[in-house]
Amino acid sequence: NEICQMHTADLHQVDGIWCFDFQADPEDGKNLKTAGSQRLVPIHPTLMDIGLLAYVRERNQAGDRRLFPEITIDAFGLYSGRMSRWFARFLETCGAASKGTCFHSFRHLFRDALREAGVEREIALRLGGWTESGGNSHVVGDRYGQGFSPSRLYAAIAAINFVGLDLSHLRVSS
Repeated sequence: NEICQMHTADLHQVDGIWCFDFQADPEDGKNLKTAGSQRLVPIHPTLMDIGLLAYVRERNQAGDRRLFPEITIDAFGLYSGRMSRWFARFLETCGAASKGTCFHSFRHLFRDALREAGVEREIALRLGGWTESGGNSHVVGDRYGQGFSPSRLYAAIAAINFVGLDLSHLRVSS
């Protein structure tokens, strides 16, 4: 839902690093699940290579505020509802549907990719907007400081690699 409801202005540079800026704006239909969901996530270099910024420019030139203007809010107030249903149908049509596989599976895949890349736990939790479960989910020390720099977060994101995934055909020329 965080990505489905984004605005083009939610992608911007922080300290020279292009980031997704996940922020709530209830008046504009942008909601976050938890306080930990508010965060900066650097854009993976592959997304840059395949033209994400060119796409954002196109959206801006078309006068679209939303990153994905074709995704509309559903009866439950979510932007991800229709996308989730479409993805379920897509999985069926390509023979990839299986128990437990859904649109939300991407978050599980992302967490596994962070583990595989050796990203330290605190950074991984920050990037995913996750908080630790349990009654003592935030120790006092976690509330101190500004968090991680965009360059440190970028190094973690850039370390993610999906072996065998070739997206070179999607690359745009500069």
